[in-house]
Parts: sequence; C-alpha cells; structure tokens
Amino acid sequence: MEGLKAYTSVLDVGDPIDMATFYVPPAVGAQVITEVAQKGVREVWLNPGSESADLVARARALDIWPVLACSILGIGERPSDY
Repeated sequence: MEGLKAYTSVLDVGDPIDMATFYVPPAVGAQVITEVAQKGVREVWLNPGSESADLVARARALDIWPVLACSILGIGERPSDY
C-alpha cells in the first residue's frame, strides 16, 4: 500500500500495537478480532459499515475497547475535510 510494508497477520507485526482500525465488513472483522486480541491491541475503531452488535460484543469479551466512529476522528481530523 503506497510503499508501506504489509503483513498477512497482525501477529506478524514486530512492534506493539496500541490501536487498530477496521475498514472491512463485520464478517471479516470477526475473523481477525481474536488475533488482534492476541497481539495485545486494547482499542479498535470500527468505522461506519465495519461495525455489528456481534463484533462489538466479541471485542468486549476479548477485553478490547470498541470505538464506533470514523477513525479519522482519532487523529483530530474531520471526515468532511476530505
């Protein structure tokens, strides 16, 4: 992705990860949320369209804080600026 290194799994990333953001359908998020928890990620932003009640419940059960909002807000920007 534009010259950045990509990984097959979040578990392959060597550095710690504090926060993840999902831009995928809920069914895909449900497939990776366990690895995200194994990696020690404690916060996941579920962008519009990536959230579901089941995924939110699964994240909470794995001790992950789900944030249901556009993750661009997390960097102090507004989606309307883009």
